[in-house]
Amino acid sequence: MFSEIPQLLASSNANIRLETAKLITALTSHDSFAAPADVLNQVVKKLELALHDKDTVLVEEALNSLIQIAIWLPGAEAIVASNALEYAQELVASTNLELGIRAAVYGRRIGRGSNLIFDLPLFVN
Repeated sequence: MFSEIPQLLASSNANIRLETAKLITALTSHDSFAAPADVLNQVVKKLELALHDKDTVLVEEALNSLIQIAIWLPGAEAIVASNALEYAQELVASTNLELGIRAAVYGRRIGRGSNLIFDLPLFVN
């Protein structure tokens, strides 16, 4: 089933992409989760593309999925290999506070032990 997810994330239907991202978050939250490396790499690349979507709800869910994937080593390696962190740094400076916080959490989770730690900017009204 997980092998179908990259195709669902590439759907032209925004609801399908959103529900697929939610499914990824749910699946990867289980300790017993495992996926073939090639499929995981495809999923991470599609989630990285979702970070660029105009729908902020989808962007937030894609970040949630990436945060969950980053918990285990193969997921973190797939994220680093796909360069999915680059755009997340821009999201940290987002005017959407919740999105910025999630992006910072994502960057910190991946960046432990490296120079990829993101600093959350101070938001002043």
